[in-house]
Amino acid sequence: MTNRQKIIIVAAAVGAVIVGVTAMALLRRGTVPSSGPETPGPSASGQQQASDQPTEAQLQDMRQYGTPAEDLVPRPAPATEPAPPDADRDSLSDELEVQYKTDPQKPDTDGDGWEDGYEVFFTHTDPLKPDAAARGR
Repeated sequence: MTNRQKIIIVAAAVGAVIVGVTAMALLRRGTVPSSGPETPGPSASGQQQASDQPTEAQLQDMRQYGTPAEDLVPRPAPATEPAPPDADRDSLSDELEVQYKTDPQKPDTDGDGWEDGYEVFFTHTDPLKPDAAARGR
């Protein structure tokens, strides 16, 4: 048996394992129905069930197999705070521009080619003093 044939056999075996593990994970999560597709229909109270909510059987399976039911319940996106104002768009907020005594209307206060935010956060150089490295010297 050649090395190429061995590699093909190993790759096929690994692929089969990956497919099997993925299928089991999906079945455990209740994402893939194990006994055919379920169609939403009237519940015992006669109301139409929402198709995006897990059924009671799926919830029981999730509890039995350790998958939290919260994974299937849609959640709102987390709220994010708006970015602080940055008039010159140099990644250094106007508040930090005051702290570092840079010009909030000029992205590169010292004129060395590096924006103020880049100097403060990445090169850790003084945004008020031109740097020879920034000019390529």
